Amino acid sequence: MPRRGPHRPTSRLGLTAEAVLAVRGTSDGDLATRGDRARPSSVLVRPEAELRRESDGRESWVFRASDPAELLGIHADQIRHALFAAEEVRYLVYSPRWDGGGGPFGVRADPASHAVALTDRRFIISRDTHVDGAPPTVLSIPFEAVLCIESGTALMLGWMVIHFADAGSARSATVLHRAIGHDHFAAAIRAYRLQACSDLPARGAPPLAWPEVLSGVEERHREELGPLLIAPELPLSAAAWPALCGRERRRRHGNRVSATQAGAVVGSTHGVFIVGDDPHTPPGSLNFGVNVVCVAAAAVQIVDLMDRTISGPSAVAIRLHLRRGDTSMSLEVAFPGSALDGVRTALGALAIPPAIRQLEWSS
Repeated sequence: MPRRGPHRPTSRLGLTAEAVLAVRGTSDGDLATRGDRARPSSVLVRPEAELRRESDGRESWVFRASDPAELLGIHADQIRHALFAAEEVRYLVYSPRWDGGGGPFGVRADPASHAVALTDRRFIISRDTHVDGAPPTVLSIPFEAVLCIESGTALMLGWMVIHFADAGSARSATVLHRAIGHDHFAAAIRAYRLQACSDLPARGAPPLAWPEVLSGVEERHREELGPLLIAPELPLSAAAWPALCGRERRRRHGNRVSATQAGAVVGSTHGVFIVGDDPHTPPGSLNFGVNVVCVAAAAVQIVDLMDRTISGPSAVAIRLHLRRGDTSMSLEVAFPGSALDGVRTALGALAIPPAIRQLEWSS
């Protein structure tokens, strides 16, 4: 679905190269914690080796905990000591190691067990690789620093990626988990959205019902999007599109290539969702991965429109520029040109409509 922009090195989501750090290419030790860099934990009550003997991070289940003491291994001490006085834990989940380095959509992370705590003001992520000589780390991400969150599944793999602002740079933290526990991470994202995403009143006509707005969205996309919606959230508009194929220009009879993957843009009173299939799925092949990007409406500043036609039918891309304070990142999504009017409408229906610029147009 998303693809790279021409002006700066970007990831498959249009993130600038500076934004794709942490568990996508560097260690969690490079991430920020409470405004500083994440560092090896020094708060363990018992020796690290003793705690690691209690859990090797290879349990077969993801579970929700009601108290940090219920977490396994090192994570109980890490989360408990990371909490401020009187800070309330709203959601807490433990996830064992996923023995793999990543999955579709460019998601990358070293194998590690995690505990993710959602409080009334921030995410706290405890990470342990269970490797001798690699101390566990704790990462704190304030809600006001979050640029967007990705959530998705592909067969047995699931993931949550938080993109956030840290001292003027955009960074990311990735948790890979078993897909069977995906509902727990969706619940954590809902808890975040309920607290951090403002309920902006709809402009113009009263909002429609979710089934009516999402009627044109692929069923697999609705299934991935649905668990992220929160109770007070109302739909404003949606634009969906099918996959689009073209042919390589380098050859007279070029091979068929995917110009865009099937996807949708959905606007609501609480933000914007971008959902789509794995952009690296060859034409005619089965798709096993779906990714959803959740963006708070207030974070979307400007939207650029660009021509992305390979050959044959028109392909268009939107590049969303997201900002938190003095930190920004971009997110690019390609779709068939026939869906352009619907995408414009979906973005224009937001309570805070972004400025839309037309760039790099060839026709």
